[in-house]
Amino acid sequence: MIRINLLPPELRPKTEGRKWRIPWRQTGYAAAACVAVYSGWLVLVPGQLAQRITRTQAELERLRPEKARFLEVQGSVQSLRRRGEAVQAIKAPDAQWAPRLNLLSDALVPQVWLTRLDYTGDQDLLVEGRVALDSPNDSGQVSRFMQQLKEQPDFSRLFRDAELQSVEHRQIESQEVVDFVLLLRTTGQGP
Repeated sequence: MIRINLLPPELRPKTEGRKWRIPWRQTGYAAAACVAVYSGWLVLVPGQLAQRITRTQAELERLRPEKARFLEVQGSVQSLRRRGEAVQAIKAPDAQWAPRLNLLSDALVPQVWLTRLDYTGDQDLLVEGRVALDSPNDSGQVSRFMQQLKEQPDFSRLFRDAELQSVEHRQIESQEVVDFVLLLRTTGQGP
């Protein structure tokens, strides 16, 4: 069968050339819909994020006192744990603090009082003391105490070093005194 197209050439359907056509109207509608959705998203999402931030900040403020209490309890637990470890180290069979304290007692010189002994946790001993200055000759009592301590026969076996941390002259009522802090580094060995 032969087909004859009697339409003028400008009205005839074009079959050659492009095989597909772009539907401009539908493409325009789709682009407009995408722009509308994107615009709506730009309006809604920041509002939702602002609400989420507000809720999160409110939750944070609600938890802040609990966090402070938690940190306080955690600090207490760590302090108690350190104290327990210090007590265990002092009680350890190889620690034997009695000979070390006897060494301190034997080295004392007149006018020197020990006011505080503290265990540092590194098995070092912090010694705080006071010297009453009755005369200008008494000012060297701290150095005499340290010298006698180092001259003790067992000093090098029980302590590595004696280090003077601080010396402070002050007046208590009418009495001039010297407060001192001495750090005794232990060897970790017993007698």
